[in-house]
Amino acid sequence: MVALFHLDRNSLGHRLIHILGTFLLVDLSWIFFRADGIRQALAIIRGILTVHDPWILFDGSLYECGLDSKNLWLLLICIGILFFADCCRYKKIQVRDVLMRQDYWFQCLFIVFAVSAVLIFGIWGPSYDAANFIYFQF
Repeated sequence: MVALFHLDRNSLGHRLIHILGTFLLVDLSWIFFRADGIRQALAIIRGILTVHDPWILFDGSLYECGLDSKNLWLLLICIGILFFADCCRYKKIQVRDVLMRQDYWFQCLFIVFAVSAVLIFGIWGPSYDAANFIYFQF
């Protein structure tokens, strides 16, 4: 089959199709996992497929879904960090090796920044319950 269609399994397009397919299947399965029943899951999927308003991304109505502007910016920054890490992995750049070649003051500053980010953006407190993340309906 691969020889018939002259497919290169290592090409960027082939890998992108696999990545997008996996992403869509995982997202679709999360809908069925989260919904109260099949009827509600199908209604959610129907709602996803019938919204044809691209201005919904810019008119502020996304904030009605429970995500305020600060959390949206935090989400975008974290996605950028993940994209950067994935690009480094793809280009076989070891971030640890790059950091070790820097000056000592930069290494210390980076460690302080990383620990501060974990403490500031981490979830803690008496109301935090890890079981509520996914399994709260069970």
